[in-house]
Amino acid sequence: MSELDKYLIKCVEKGWRCLVIVIGENDLSLNSIGENTLCISKYADKTMFEKYNVPCSRTVNFAEAHKLLGTEFDNVVLSLYGATGWPGNLLALSTEYVNKGGYYILLIPEKLLETPFGKYFYNIVIKSENHVLIMNNKIVSHRYKKEKPIEPPPPTVASSDKYIKKLAKLAKNNEQAKALKILPTFLYSRKYKMLLLHGDRGRGKSSILGLYGAYILARNNGIFIITSRNLESIQSFYKMLTKGLDALGINYVVTYEKNGLITSVSTGKSTIKYVKPWKVTETKHNKPLLVDEAAGVGVARVRRWYNKIGKIMASTTIHGYEGSGRVLLKYIEELMKKTMTVKLRLPIRYYPNDPLEKTLYRLFHLDAEPPEINYEEIKNYELKYIEISVDELINNYELLRKTYGLLVTAHYRNEPDDLVLLLDTNVFKIRALTIKDHVIGVAQIRPEKLDESEKNILNKLLERLGVVQYHKPRKHELWRIVRIAITPPLQRKGYGSILLKNIEDEAKRNNIDSVGAIFSGFQTINFWLKNDYYPIYISPRYNKVTGEKNVAVIKPLNKSSENIVLAAATTLYQKTRYTSHILFRDLGIEKIDSINSFLEQKGINNSPQGLDCIRLRRYIEDLNEYYEAIIDIIVKHIDKTQFIDLSEKCRHLAIARILQGKTIVEISGITKENPETIINELNKCIRELTKQLSHTMCTH
Repeated sequence: MSELDKYLIKCVEKGWRCLVIVIGENDLSLNSIGENTLCISKYADKTMFEKYNVPCSRTVNFAEAHKLLGTEFDNVVLSLYGATGWPGNLLALSTEYVNKGGYYILLIPEKLLETPFGKYFYNIVIKSENHVLIMNNKIVSHRYKKEKPIEPPPPTVASSDKYIKKLAKLAKNNEQAKALKILPTFLYSRKYKMLLLHGDRGRGKSSILGLYGAYILARNNGIFIITSRNLESIQSFYKMLTKGLDALGINYVVTYEKNGLITSVSTGKSTIKYVKPWKVTETKHNKPLLVDEAAGVGVARVRRWYNKIGKIMASTTIHGYEGSGRVLLKYIEELMKKTMTVKLRLPIRYYPNDPLEKTLYRLFHLDAEPPEINYEEIKNYELKYIEISVDELINNYELLRKTYGLLVTAHYRNEPDDLVLLLDTNVFKIRALTIKDHVIGVAQIRPEKLDESEKNILNKLLERLGVVQYHKPRKHELWRIVRIAITPPLQRKGYGSILLKNIEDEAKRNNIDSVGAIFSGFQTINFWLKNDYYPIYISPRYNKVTGEKNVAVIKPLNKSSENIVLAAATTLYQKTRYTSHILFRDLGIEKIDSINSFLEQKGINNSPQGLDCIRLRRYIEDLNEYYEAIIDIIVKHIDKTQFIDLSEKCRHLAIARILQGKTIVEISGITKENPETIINELNKCIRELTKQLSHTMCTH
């Protein structure tokens, strides 16, 4: 037995999972690694693993690794050779595949440790429990967890429901068994509209949801929907669903996609099938709706289902790489009060207090929360506006945690990749408000220029709206606020406006033209309006990821920028005046009123015809642009065009959508055609109408 094998075996002998880090070129053999090992590399290349004598039972590339949710391995070996940077999401995801007493092995090229995140990573792991770090053929660091793990007791929950009795035998612990026991109460009670399983990653939420699905199929007839961000993420749901049906002695048929992923399970009388989140409301189905990773499909979307469908069984991660469910829990407390919540605390693949999980959480701040601050204790102290550098974040863990703990509250979903981007890309500015030693507010800012890459979201939007071509500015540099947050106890006390004002003043000193933001939903729109930010854009369609409509706001800081921003604001005003019955009929009346009132107070009117012509030409030239981009111009200038020159089908579609304001789903119901087909046909028809209108309006 080699010296390395002795270290590795000691690391897992108590049953804890072990983190093994191999840095740079080494000649060591990982002989003690078992055969049930998942190997992951950028191109699924086995060469690196063969070099270390790793017996890979399965080898996948980075992208394929995300499709293995629900699978288990004794060990995982992840090679970062060939990676262009640190794959944060993949690091967090792949640890979940490792069972208790297994190894999680990272093969890391030395160049990755030279990056800011690499230095931060190294400082974290050498202090972590239960690790072995190898460099230059030597073990340079090792620490073992001395305590013995405690095995949770087996489930012992009784139930008078014969189906629950059988399904409870598949539960891993008492928490899961109790979660099953309450299911009939939820289903047959008018008191509750939603049942939510929540907890950290790896607690078996999807598995219990799968057993819920088995119960539904056993007790009901009909078509039921399971939805989540993607099909890959619900394979563990389907895996446990079929186990549940086996336990109940019910025959079933599984339908697969070409890539081997399960899409539906049917018993003959009933079926549970996967439907993408944005297609749930247009798909006929029975109650209840099943939702896996509810926060990930969009909190606003879940709320609409809650109000419209009225019976939902869902799961969500609170802390983890899939995104934060904290916003969802807040919504439940305030707006979805008829919800039964069940918290799952115990991990199911490894022991509680697992050292690898602790390292992961410490590394990526997966459980970061904004600090608790007593306003009365700090209100009389001096308020400071400060710059926080990446070096400070790397070298001061508590400062990073305070800062990041606030940033995660400003976004519906926070992922490990976000932390890597913050530390490694050198494109963000961090500004903060502090009182004493407390960080009470944070903003993450990204500078943008007109001539830079497609990542410049706001400037690209201004180009899409035609205002850049209309005014032809020499330059337009802006600071886009990616996230801004004030610690919850101090919200609604003016600190957000103070932070914003300091950012604007700094931007002016640096000759920046404007400051802006793009955000999902309307919860914060009044904050931006109060601070004189012009709304310039509301997305016509719901974002497929967030379930919200995106809103863009900009505040000009000089005369040149003012011309651009005000022109952009005219296009939004025109859309709300002419096409609210088409594009914004599902928005709250008070939101449209707030936006219109603000713009009218600022003297904003309809878009000038010259700008309309630029937008029409852009739409005609860009075959990928949606018809919603210019539909306000058609309604505004409807007297300058004729439907009669269109085909009969186009006339019918144009009348239904443009004149009557019928939704795509409503038109689909009338024509009996697929909604996607309707959208494609509408785009073709409106392009013909647009060419006619452009010729009439814009030919001089």
